[in-house]
Amino acid sequence: MSEVQNETARTVLLNVRNEHTKDYPLGNADAPITPGMLVEFDANRKVIPHDSATVVPQPLMVAVEMPIRSGADIETEFDVAGEAVPVHYPLSGDLLYMMLEAGANAAIGDKLESSGNGHLQVGTTGPIGTATEAVDNSAGYDGARIRVEVL
Repeated sequence: MSEVQNETARTVLLNVRNEHTKDYPLGNADAPITPGMLVEFDANRKVIPHDSATVVPQPLMVAVEMPIRSGADIETEFDVAGEAVPVHYPLSGDLLYMMLEAGANAAIGDKLESSGNGHLQVGTTGPIGTATEAVDNSAGYDGARIRVEVL
């Protein structure tokens, strides 16, 4: 699956070698998850937004959209406790449509790391990917989509 760089993508998995995903229950309805967010497991093995800035999640997981969900698309949040959240385990070289932190400005080639809320920020302490497009979300109040090549 591939998307043209200047078009708005309709999926998180832009170009991946391993499309295997698993569904896990959402850990907490107080922390909605948007497809494209970095996620991790809580102590009960439920999915929550990755909450440690600059730390590479182990295992590396990204929430993806659920096409069979009625009316769902890439922007439809998972926000009901216990709701199934499909996740993808990316491989090095995968191209994903992820979320850039509000207030961030990424240039092509910038290293991106966890911002501690499921989104990404520019940084090199614990990079998980490289920006393959420039996205200026410095004036944004919410996350913005960005194409990321996984390291």
